Amino acid sequence: MKTDKNFKEEFENWSSKDQKTNAVLLDGKLQALATNSAIFTSDPDAPEVAFYNDGPALRSVHEWVGQFKNKGHTLTGYLRYYKPRVKFLAENYVSLSYCTDETKAFSKEMKSGKVHTTEASAKSYVLYILGMKKGANGVWKTDAMSGERGRCTA
Repeated sequence: MKTDKNFKEEFENWSSKDQKTNAVLLDGKLQALATNSAIFTSDPDAPEVAFYNDGPALRSVHEWVGQFKNKGHTLTGYLRYYKPRVKFLAENYVSLSYCTDETKAFSKEMKSGKVHTTEASAKSYVLYILGMKKGANGVWKTDAMSGERGRCTA
């Protein structure tokens, strides 16, 4: 997956002593990294996007990455992922919720390098909820996702 030297991601407390929970956390982390990788390459159809997403979530990620591509933007700054929670809902289905701190994460125009900063506010903290199903290959794929600004605190 592609990264960018001007963008740092931190996954705080993103592990568990329980192996099943840890597998979900790992694939949830890789789903986020795959999405950002696709933004860095301006490729909504990047293979890693479909590897970690399916159904409505795949369409959402495709649209999100497409918005960056259409504007000629990428990511810059620092993004913190924290307070991950895993709930096992069925044998092969889980809910993963986590918060992001976007106070130092911004979009940047690729051609000019202009950074579009925003002032930190309650809306800079986003709660994400992912529905994830375990595939035949053992990977937890995100098939549903939602985000709500202002639902988390620092």
